[in-house]
Amino acid sequence: MCGYRVLRITASVINSFLLIAGIVLIVLSVIAENVLLNSAFDFDVHLHGFVTAALAIYCCMTIVALIGVCGTCYAKTCLIITATIALVMVIFTEILCIIAGCVLHENVRNWVGPFIEKSVKDYWNHSGSSILMDYIQSNLHCCGSTLPSNYGNFTPHSCYLDDDIITGRLHTVGCIDAATAFLKRVLTIFLCTGAGFTLLQGVDVMFSYMLYLKIKRNSAFSSAEFE
Repeated sequence: MCGYRVLRITASVINSFLLIAGIVLIVLSVIAENVLLNSAFDFDVHLHGFVTAALAIYCCMTIVALIGVCGTCYAKTCLIITATIALVMVIFTEILCIIAGCVLHENVRNWVGPFIEKSVKDYWNHSGSSILMDYIQSNLHCCGSTLPSNYGNFTPHSCYLDDDIITGRLHTVGCIDAATAFLKRVLTIFLCTGAGFTLLQGVDVMFSYMLYLKIKRNSAFSSAEFE
């Protein structure tokens, strides 16, 4: 069985890491939410809900980690068991979010397809659509929703390889396929990161509960010895 000191140090280190990681993730989520709120693109409304949910989970995780740090540092059983129970609830919530993310992963094309088709259609009439499509086409090396011909007789400069309109070479990949592949990669990274944090939190629950039992056992032994 792990010694009391090893359990306490391990639980303290894990809780401290979760606390620092939670603060960093909160800052990143706030920045992302501000970017979405200040953006004029319609699809950001859908992303806003996911960012808000992530921010709420990170806040809960940070508070629980802070309670855990205090409990393990000062060997307070009430704080340790409170943090452990709360962390179990956070883990269940994260598991549900990961499952929802997996479902979203398989339906990214259904969400991004109509949006890109509308942006291509409005390219010449709406400055927001043209700015967005130029950004997507330049960075993802694609053109149109499915083909460059989606733009009709006039093709945007961002559709040309290296923006070189003289050579006439166009990106041949449609932006629906390119954006779907890109978003799936990003979502996979987030899901893997979330799964890693969930696993680490599960380890933290195990060590914290073992520490709780160890402290209770030592307290009971000390009381019996005193009597």
